[in-house]
Amino acid sequence: MEKYDVIIVGGSCAGSAAGITLAKAGKNTLIIDKARFPREKLCGGMITEKTAKLLQKTYSVSLESMIDSRYNAFGVYHTDFGRISSYRSDQTLFMVHRYDFDDFFLQEARKAGCTAYLGDEVMEIDRGKIHTASGRVISADYIIGADGCHSTVRKELRGTKNDEKFPLGLEVNIGYDNLKFYVPPEDVFPWVFFGYVKIGYGWVFPKKDFATVGIAGLTHYDDKNLLVAFRRLLAAVCVDPSRIARKIKGHPVPLNNHFKTLGAGNILLVGDAARLVEPLTGEGIYFAILSGTFAAQAILTTQGDQVQTYNVLVKRHLRGLFAQARLARTLYFNRWINTYAMCKMSGNAKWCKYFLELLSGEMDYCRYFKTVLKDRTVYPSL
Repeated sequence: MEKYDVIIVGGSCAGSAAGITLAKAGKNTLIIDKARFPREKLCGGMITEKTAKLLQKTYSVSLESMIDSRYNAFGVYHTDFGRISSYRSDQTLFMVHRYDFDDFFLQEARKAGCTAYLGDEVMEIDRGKIHTASGRVISADYIIGADGCHSTVRKELRGTKNDEKFPLGLEVNIGYDNLKFYVPPEDVFPWVFFGYVKIGYGWVFPKKDFATVGIAGLTHYDDKNLLVAFRRLLAAVCVDPSRIARKIKGHPVPLNNHFKTLGAGNILLVGDAARLVEPLTGEGIYFAILSGTFAAQAILTTQGDQVQTYNVLVKRHLRGLFAQARLARTLYFNRWINTYAMCKMSGNAKWCKYFLELLSGEMDYCRYFKTVLKDRTVYPSL
């Protein structure tokens, strides 16, 4: 039977970040994933400056080869009011392809010393041992669950809800020959779309050769109507939506964590498996990387309870932000408040200006709303 210091189930953003941190510290680490990399993964593919900085800190490599395109502007559209506002700033939004992005950082973890078993699924976890589809039985001192929404590792923890329902995201890539939204061409930068779902939003994120168009909403409000809403959004941005109707794909968005603790015994959960997705924006990559490094740091701690150390790290850095985001989501998607905000936003780009700073980690939600309400400057929209 093989033996490792740490087994990481899942080789995406969170798993690779944990892996490289542990391997650099000399831990004998295995990453195992049921997929063979590179592989496709549904994702808007937009990362912020704070994510880029965290990646550089974690991996100590240039990100240039991973960047498809970059933009210094951001826009807001509403189904009832059209183009509300847009703003250009010093903040940069980066576009990436998860097919290459995830594989690149997994390979960096392997270079650092991680062993990787790809194309082999974890079927069972029993007393610190994992049993895989290929028949492997592997033991470890610690197991990190980085295996996404429907995490096998998560199911091993007491209190798992087998009937969890996730918000749903729908997405499709559209060539520019079939996009009518980016006219004039000066408007080619990321846009978010409100009013199509009760609690959620749509997006158009431009890449070099196509744009990723998507929508996400809380399923207990919009489950039956999400596809209808997405078709309305596609009609607003596409020349001929029928050309891409069969290419639409869906994926869960794990916004809500149902555990008071993100681990037990020798098991720790990170990324989507820990439901660490920002409640309002749905941003997940940054928090996946951060939680992966936190889990590794906790395991490397020689004193105390490693699971408790990990919980403290996550709560210290994320609990306040996530609580603010949940409150902001409740307020912002109130029908009357949202309509009022859109009216105020029209013709004044300060909402977009400060939201870019929020996305880039320069302010939290409390400071965002205080600044927006206090600043009387009228910033012209693009």
